[in-house]
Amino acid sequence: MANQFLTNYTEVTFLEKIKDSLRHCTAFYFSVSFIKKAGLVLLFKDIEAAVERGAVGRIITSTYQNFTDIESLKSFFALQSRCENFTCHLDYECLIFLMKVWIFLV
Repeated sequence: MANQFLTNYTEVTFLEKIKDSLRHCTAFYFSVSFIKKAGLVLLFKDIEAAVERGAVGRIITSTYQNFTDIESLKSFFALQSRCENFTCHLDYECLIFLMKVWIFLV
């Protein structure tokens, strides 16, 4: 796949590309500073569908500035308890964890 610069204002939006990648991947690896419910509702069904069809999913997040919503974590931990091919790791100790990484294997 060629490098692409995506935003939510390009012809193909960043959100559309993530959702499409989740539909076609065999594995996904996300590392995000925090998880908010407003963002999770946009992706959770696609994440859940990918995992349920057998894709391996790994998410690392943190308690960066206490932004992560407990309800969002509960959603991921529930998925983790149902699907052995999915894990969500919450890092409590990292004080500065401001990153976003989205890796998809096809």
